Amino acid sequence: MPYRSCGLTSGSCTDINTYLVASLRAAWFEAGYAYGYFFPQDSGGVTHDMHCWVVTHFGGHVLEWDI
Repeated sequence: MPYRSCGLTSGSCTDINTYLVASLRAAWFEAGYAYGYFFPQDSGGVTHDMHCWVVTHFGGHVLEWDI
């Protein structure tokens, strides 16, 4: 497990964010992940893939994290 969680293994946004959400929840933070279409600035408004990111709720604020 340490090998995988130290960034030495490649993974998708879902893989990476699953670890982040699990870590946040283990520390008693409200967290989940959302997904949708990702439009990079240099794509000219075209996308070919979905993307996910982490959403947390802390101190009355909803924060979105994209690692």
